[in-house]
Amino acid sequence: MEFVLVGLFVLGLALAVGLFRSRIRTRVRALTSGPTGRLTTRRRERVSLVEDRRDLERRADGALEASMAPGIGTHLESPITVREVATVVTETSGESTNVALVPIVRVPLGTTDTPGMELVFDYVADVLAAVHPVFDAADDPVSHYDVQFTFGPDGLLVSGECRRVGVPVELADRLVTDSSYRAHGLRQDVESRADGEDGDEDGDENEDDRAVLWGECREY
Repeated sequence: MEFVLVGLFVLGLALAVGLFRSRIRTRVRALTSGPTGRLTTRRRERVSLVEDRRDLERRADGALEASMAPGIGTHLESPITVREVATVVTETSGESTNVALVPIVRVPLGTTDTPGMELVFDYVADVLAAVHPVFDAADDPVSHYDVQFTFGPDGLLVSGECRRVGVPVELADRLVTDSSYRAHGLRQDVESRADGEDGDEDGDENEDDRAVLWGECREY
């Protein structure tokens, strides 16, 4: 009789443990598949994306430091760096959102006067030649590059200017793959594509608003 009671006790205990584990698994599935679980997953994805972009910034900064030709920094107030890797939404479908990268590179000129376009595009070409191979290997595609130039007097009573050149990724691709395509050709293509708000004097807006010729710096 005692053996029977012990057996029933053990059987009941096993059933209770099995039921408890089943409830835990059900609860975990509910948490991970429900709104809270989806939010947690999205938070993890956002953290991962931020870490990935920071890694890209570090590698691009290293490429800039290593590849800038001797003498090119004579007009610089400080080293050229990647200020930020921004993103723009390219497509939204249900809960899925596709984004593209916008690397923003800051060129801090130590000049008080507005630089000439020849000097500007010499810097733009060298910047793209350095950083495009880094971003081209990223998981997310690149939309365009923003190369920002700061210049002019900067102090307590007056602030310097910030202007940018926006370069669509296909032009950056051509720059690094076609040895005959350099700063002059890049300038011509950006000028021809530049949108009316930032570049064209007649104010007519072009289809490709990624190309910007000496527009005001902006936030993404």
